[in-house]
Amino acid sequence: VDQFPMNEKSLGKARQLKLVTMTSTGTDFVDFAYINARGIQVSNIRGYSTFSVAQHTVTMLLSLYEHLDFYNSYVKSGAYIGDTANSSFSRSFHDLSGKVWGIVGLGQIGSQVARIAESFGCEIIYFSPSGNPHSDRYECVSFETLLAKSDVISAHAPLSDKTRGIFDVLAFRKMKRDAVLINAARGGLVVEEDL
Repeated sequence: VDQFPMNEKSLGKARQLKLVTMTSTGTDFVDFAYINARGIQVSNIRGYSTFSVAQHTVTMLLSLYEHLDFYNSYVKSGAYIGDTANSSFSRSFHDLSGKVWGIVGLGQIGSQVARIAESFGCEIIYFSPSGNPHSDRYECVSFETLLAKSDVISAHAPLSDKTRGIFDVLAFRKMKRDAVLINAARGGLVVEEDL
């Protein structure tokens, strides 16, 4: 299954069920209290999308930092040819080198993003929602410190009681005004109305 509720309502009559296998990494649609009480095993696919999600995260950030949509349209419209005053460069570019990239969830995907961001010259810090530091290579900080220090924040944590709505109005107020947030995790980490 993928993204289908695994709970008493969906599995109550499946008396012979021994295993639920998911074609994704996320398990937030599984009622583990019910599954565990029934003795049903759960298996997900770990690591199948590590490189593609990390690549997509960095691609989204670069697109925002470089204003690729704006400049692509600017050139294709023909406006670039007649702009002898270079007025199109009102949108500033940003270098990643020297920026602080904060990662929420330093599992396989978060670690791969950290390695890529580090190659651009970023300082890497991370917050572990589980409370278990996962790296000696990067500094583990509190969520508040990550929000205050980061120029870029990318989220790679599973959706759980500890992460649901973690990016709310209070979190956004603690972030730098020009910080960029990339949610490459579950939508439920962000309170969209607050954003």
